[in-house]
Amino acid sequence: MAEDTKGDTNLYTGDPQEVSLHKGLANHGATCYMNSLLQSMFMTKEFRKALYEWKFDDTVQNKEDSIPYQLQKIFARLQLVDDAATTTDLIKSFGWDQNASFEQNDISEFCRVLFEALNTTFEGTPQASLLDNLYNGIYSDTLHCTACGYDSNKEVNFNDISLTIKDDFSNSFNDSLEKALGHYLGTEKLEGDNQYFCSRCDKKVDATKGFKLVKLPKILCLNFKRFTLDYTTFQRVKINDKVTFPLLLNMNPFLREYSSEEVEKLIEDNPLSKVRPSDLRLGKFVRDDEDDKDGQEISNDTSKRYNQFMENELKNLEDRGEMQVEGQTTISRHKEKEQTDKQHQAYLKKMKKNIKKRGGRFNRKNLNSNFFANSKKKPNEAKGWAFDFSIQESAHLVEKPKNAVCLPGEEEKLVEERKKQADEKAQNPQEEQPNESKETKEDTKENEKEEKKIDRKSKDEWADIVTQKNLELADEYKKEGDFVYELFAILIHSGGAHAGHYYTYIKDFETGDWYKFNDVMVHKISFLEIITTFGQKPSKKRRYSSSIQARSNAYMLMYRQIDPDTNVNSVPKSLISQELKDEVEADLKKEKKQLEEKERKDNQMQLKVAFNGDSRVFWVNRKEDTLQSLLVQAVTEFGLEDLGIENCRLRAFNVVNDVMQETYTGKEQETFEVLHIFPLKTLGLETKTAEEEFQEIDPNKITLKVNAWRRNISILDDDNLMPQKIIVNKEETMEDLMNKISTEYNIAFDKLRISKRRAGSVGKNVEELSIEKNIKRKLKILRINDGLTIFIEDKSFEHPDIDKYPFLSKEIAANKWETEFELNRNRSVIKFNIPSESIDQDVDNDSKDKKDPSIEYGKSVVVDKRLTVFDLKVEVSKQLGIGLDKLIFRRGIHGTEIKENDLTLKQASIYNGMCLYIRTGIPSCENEKRLKFFLSEPISEKEKEDMDIATSDSLYYKMRELIEIPVNTHQTTYKVKEFACQKIKESCDIELDPTQIRFRERANDRLTKYYRDEVVIEQYRMYEGKQIAIQSLPAQEVIDQDDIIIMIRSWNPETWQITPMKELVVKRYSTLDEFSHILAKEYPDIQRENMECCKIMSYFFRVQLPYEKWYGLANQEDFLASNPFYLSTDGLLLFVKDKTLVERELTEEEKKEYGCQEYENAIFVTSSKGKRGVFKEKAMKINVKKKKKDPFADALIGMEDSKEDLGPLKAHSTGSTTGLEREFSSTKDTFCSTASSSGSKFLSDVKVQGESENPESPTTEKIEDS
Repeated sequence: MAEDTKGDTNLYTGDPQEVSLHKGLANHGATCYMNSLLQSMFMTKEFRKALYEWKFDDTVQNKEDSIPYQLQKIFARLQLVDDAATTTDLIKSFGWDQNASFEQNDISEFCRVLFEALNTTFEGTPQASLLDNLYNGIYSDTLHCTACGYDSNKEVNFNDISLTIKDDFSNSFNDSLEKALGHYLGTEKLEGDNQYFCSRCDKKVDATKGFKLVKLPKILCLNFKRFTLDYTTFQRVKINDKVTFPLLLNMNPFLREYSSEEVEKLIEDNPLSKVRPSDLRLGKFVRDDEDDKDGQEISNDTSKRYNQFMENELKNLEDRGEMQVEGQTTISRHKEKEQTDKQHQAYLKKMKKNIKKRGGRFNRKNLNSNFFANSKKKPNEAKGWAFDFSIQESAHLVEKPKNAVCLPGEEEKLVEERKKQADEKAQNPQEEQPNESKETKEDTKENEKEEKKIDRKSKDEWADIVTQKNLELADEYKKEGDFVYELFAILIHSGGAHAGHYYTYIKDFETGDWYKFNDVMVHKISFLEIITTFGQKPSKKRRYSSSIQARSNAYMLMYRQIDPDTNVNSVPKSLISQELKDEVEADLKKEKKQLEEKERKDNQMQLKVAFNGDSRVFWVNRKEDTLQSLLVQAVTEFGLEDLGIENCRLRAFNVVNDVMQETYTGKEQETFEVLHIFPLKTLGLETKTAEEEFQEIDPNKITLKVNAWRRNISILDDDNLMPQKIIVNKEETMEDLMNKISTEYNIAFDKLRISKRRAGSVGKNVEELSIEKNIKRKLKILRINDGLTIFIEDKSFEHPDIDKYPFLSKEIAANKWETEFELNRNRSVIKFNIPSESIDQDVDNDSKDKKDPSIEYGKSVVVDKRLTVFDLKVEVSKQLGIGLDKLIFRRGIHGTEIKENDLTLKQASIYNGMCLYIRTGIPSCENEKRLKFFLSEPISEKEKEDMDIATSDSLYYKMRELIEIPVNTHQTTYKVKEFACQKIKESCDIELDPTQIRFRERANDRLTKYYRDEVVIEQYRMYEGKQIAIQSLPAQEVIDQDDIIIMIRSWNPETWQITPMKELVVKRYSTLDEFSHILAKEYPDIQRENMECCKIMSYFFRVQLPYEKWYGLANQEDFLASNPFYLSTDGLLLFVKDKTLVERELTEEEKKEYGCQEYENAIFVTSSKGKRGVFKEKAMKINVKKKKKDPFADALIGMEDSKEDLGPLKAHSTGSTTGLEREFSSTKDTFCSTASSSGSKFLSDVKVQGESENPESPTTEKIEDS
């Protein structure tokens, strides 16, 4: 099945590789997690074979709802079709919408949910136990009471085992799969604060808790817990630490329960795997057959070739950035020991001494620090054959570098060779190396090619050696039991805790080759790639790695039990049913048709055709339609049928310069793709009479647009200037052009001035072309190109309106077009509205306009921005016919008033196109600001009766708008009071005494800062439209600098009643104890010693009072302006209560009345401010829909004679089928046990619901599992 053909260079190994016939799966947004799992299931031949044997039953499900059927289609397509497959139909069978393809999920979570859905579909079929036979295992959750000896055993089914990598609480780290399994099965002592409550002992006692594997599945899925919660930052993080795993896994020792001590001993003394991918990197093969001489010869013969091969392989991996070699001789072994090993230190000391004695140089960095870490025997006493030195060291031994470190007994030989080389060099000091010839270089290249071929052959050789070694180890492990597993799938997660990507490495059991499945890309890889999936070696400097290289590591492993009787290594195509093949073929035809339709739509493009200042849009196919077909459409669209299509043609058209360009003569039948005509291009339609002939384009002919000066030019664009076109030859001189223009426009040659626009915004606006030195120069030398716009004028007189613009210089005024462009550059068009004619409706008009902001700015005035604001107002006043003393100018309806009459429009930031809102009224002077005054009044109890309780509780004052007037803010507050009272009397007929009122700052329905009479009101930060509330007092009052105005209310926790608001004037530096005496007078029913107080911030609801911070007042020496209340400004609200009263629990009705829901909403809005990117995770669900026969339908069989007696039974049977939908979701116990392709998903409980498939049936069933 997995035949290979020669292909391109492999992107993953850098060598010319064979391209795999295994095909990928399309990623529909964020479905890489799904693709990785489906490819692993497809390459599980046992599952694929059993799935093909499943027969679809249309009486149970529809095809589009059947998950197994859609899986069959995907698997059949992967096996039959030489193209990537799509999972669109499978996603639809899950009951997911289009957005689900872009949701990021965890692969282990998806595996569990998919298996549950498949088990439900397989119910009642021969495949009912398919998944259980392959993936289901059983473990026993054991608990032993050390006091009474009671044992509790609970068996639990599992499809995968989640293994811990790092646990900060127990300070444990598992750097290998065996350690993780051992600690998973180890026992835990429940003692101390973590004692177990024994029902028999009726008390907490010491106990031991653990897990025991009872049954192992044929396909063992192991999941690493690489996602956890960092308790220092409370953020989800990914653990990228290195975790090694074997190619061959012996699970026999794990089929019993271990204590924690036994786990450590098991891992330390009895390593479970003897051949690991890391051993392949190091060339470490150990055979215990001490007497096998042939084996020794094999080792010596293959050592050099293996080391050379492995060195090249590592170099390829390092160049691709997939492996980081730490130092030059770092070696990774299964068991590491510290460098303090006595035997190792003694050897280092001896070697250092010998090398220095012979004049050598000792380099500790190049020495393998773990040389004797795994063996207590000396190298010459090792059993069998072995080469336990690193690749780098073997390379050093071959090349014999200066600082090489050799095995014991080799250093003397190395020193002698160095002395010999030094003597030869001393005898021939003048000898030079000959230059390398061309033939030598070519020979070197050929040798390199041959070496690469040898390396590729060596790769296959060593793959065979590994396979043979695995077979030997499998036989050895089989002596312990049947549970020996071979690694065949590595599901890899690349990325972080919140974003990432899944891909997988899978072994094809038919060929023994490994492949990388990355969505649609599938490539054959070397088995050495497995090393790159271990993860990064943990570092003390950083807890969690962030580099892309370090974040790609194994997340889930799949092992298959080695059993020749049940293992399936190939699945023939004959197992695929003919119906399934026909379905795949139909899908391919459908996809081909859709692809053709998509290509047709992609080839559709818009083109514009311009004719006589008009343009139309046409849709054409760039690969099929021709220029002639578009011409036919254009002639019909512009109504030129009478002219005849032979008198029309399409040309390229320059939209900017409005000129025709190249022709397409002889290319009318070419497609737009051939003509390189791209979307949105504009073509020009050219016409002629029957007697005329179309002229081919002359490269020397250019079209110029000529603008002749005239008076009253307001806007300088082509629509207003209406330029005329003339055709000239660019080989002509400026003199020829001037003669032509002089004749056509009747301007004397010596009085003609020709100019063009000058680029840039600094300096002059136009550049004169008709100067003396240009007269004899050709137009192309003067850069007069096709489409250029030129400006002509009679220079014998100045601009007639020059007196209106005294700020223009004489040099500019002498050139009329320069004057026009200078004025245009500074010209501003200001729009304004027509104000109300009635001056008496000043306030009413303003409030009405604010409610309806759709003001029509139908008037406009054109002014120079170098004029003053006063000049603008004069022009507007003339147009409106209203005096300046009766108009108020504002920057928009809600903007500030414009009062700076002496500033220029530019200085006053009045720009071109600005809209001024004008209303009738008295304008304010430059030192004045327009302020709004409101009369604040307390809310009466009668008014509160018409409101709900929650609304009346939160209201402070009601505000009545009085007047808006300009105020000189450089006066004292008292002077402003007098002025405001006078204006209020005149406008509102309300008489107020300035000595018996307060000025307060308004904040909605609250009153805040108090304005003191002696302070200049500008110090309170006055601005246009500021709102000031007026409080009417019964008598004159005096408030000192240290006084503040606060609001006070009382609350009874037993009755939940609150009193109306009171205003108090207190000293901000009063103590809390002094404040309690003041409150005791206001609320005599509360004893001063029992008084507690709280401060309310912003919004207020009665239900929030129990959650506020209450502070006692009596005998407290803190100031009001300090902790805990910080009363530093006016208008704050305080509540007082009796602390001896017990709070009563509210009824549901009271919670609703007091605004409980509104308070929770306000809390949510406040707490969520500034928090972005926080999303609620939801459970993954797969909906399994089944048809269900109506239970009443069978009752109708044979009852034809008594239909009239059926009554409601007959009526119910009108719908023959209903839908049975089961929603599966998985559950999780921890915050971050798994992660998705861009982050983890939380899972909820399993939900089961029914949904009617009959659109006419109103019934919906809810069916629960028993």
